[in-house]
Amino acid sequence: ASLADTAIEHVIAEKPFVEHLDEQVNTRQINAKMAPFTHQLNEPFPYHVYYLNHCGFGEENALHLVFQGEHGKVTLFMTNIPSSHVEDFQKAGMEGIVEPVGNASLVIVGEKGENVTNIADSIKKLIKPVAI
Repeated sequence: ASLADTAIEHVIAEKPFVEHLDEQVNTRQINAKMAPFTHQLNEPFPYHVYYLNHCGFGEENALHLVFQGEHGKVTLFMTNIPSSHVEDFQKAGMEGIVEPVGNASLVIVGEKGENVTNIADSIKKLIKPVAI
């Protein structure tokens, strides 16, 4: 399955589990979970984060983050599955974007009408590689 298909299926499957959570996640916690993906945020995360964890993502693992967008909750996955180019997608009443980040990929999924491109741009500016 493509990164987009994997992300959509994951959001649909986990929605009942995460929709009522509010873990009030902070940037330090996000950076701790980002460590396996050799990237860190160099500034505070700009959105309220409801949920943060690692998850299975196809054959790999991913950082799984649910945060407040402009039109509802948005899900971010960061995985070590590389992508070669930016890919916009729409499926199951949701829209998303896959963005290459070094040897990793950032996948953002939001409700229809959510400007996932702007969200991806604002977050991608904050993500920096970490030397191992």
